[in-house]
Amino acid sequence: MLSTNLWMCSNISFSFPTSEEPLERKERIQYLRDRWNDSTKLMTKNRHEAELANIANKWFDKLVDLHSGEERSYHTLCHLEEMFAFVDILIEKELRNPINTDGDASNTFIDQARVVLAMAIFFHDSIYNPKSGTNEEDSADLYGIFEKELLNIQHVNGETKPWVELLSEHVRTFILATKSHATGENKENNLWERCLHLFLDADMAVLGKQPLAYNHYASLIRKEYDHVPMNIYCEKRAQILESFLNDGETNCGIFTTKSMRFAFEDQAVSNLKREIQSLKSGIIPCGQ
Repeated sequence: MLSTNLWMCSNISFSFPTSEEPLERKERIQYLRDRWNDSTKLMTKNRHEAELANIANKWFDKLVDLHSGEERSYHTLCHLEEMFAFVDILIEKELRNPINTDGDASNTFIDQARVVLAMAIFFHDSIYNPKSGTNEEDSADLYGIFEKELLNIQHVNGETKPWVELLSEHVRTFILATKSHATGENKENNLWERCLHLFLDADMAVLGKQPLAYNHYASLIRKEYDHVPMNIYCEKRAQILESFLNDGETNCGIFTTKSMRFAFEDQAVSNLKREIQSLKSGIIPCGQ
């Protein structure tokens, strides 16, 4: 059930366990590795298992390293954990509900959706440089390099198209959509459109955190942009947050899926208005 009582909504810990906390780190890395391996196996339909394992392990380790960079305070592996938790709930609420007289989304589509969502989650912030304006494009390009490596082992024997090829454009679309989070109308009869809205709502779920947890998130964003002078940061950040509120007024909400809007819209609006007021006073919300 979606509610502000979920662990994601009160979580303030975005520093992933280090090698000094071996047991917790091992368990949480294994959780992410399992999500990764499940998706890569579906993408390739379990073909060429030895070659797939080598590529999958190499790229998972690369993604862990990228999400562990010193420039990251919020956009860490913990953000991926939160997104997976939201996505697992939203798939059941948004994709398995009947959308026409034919009934629910097929099991095949659900499996494909899980693959696209997993790849988009792992790669959407894979390149994150607070000084760059092309992070999303660069992240999509990095996914493209990974995809080519998988395709190289798929076409050796002239095999039929695996999911990695069939779903490629969806993954790239999802990653690039995080640049603006503008998707247009949520069309009930378009499953991939619904899946995209689900993904973007999971990415934006942080806006609906409990107040103290949201303040902590806001302080982490400031830390990532500590190279920006305080007055400029407050002005630009307030403008971005106001655009979320303005979009909500014109598009019926900050969140586009019904279940996320019902559970988190009011909290998100309250959080945004509170941070905007603080920023206009030259104050960054306190992280503790």
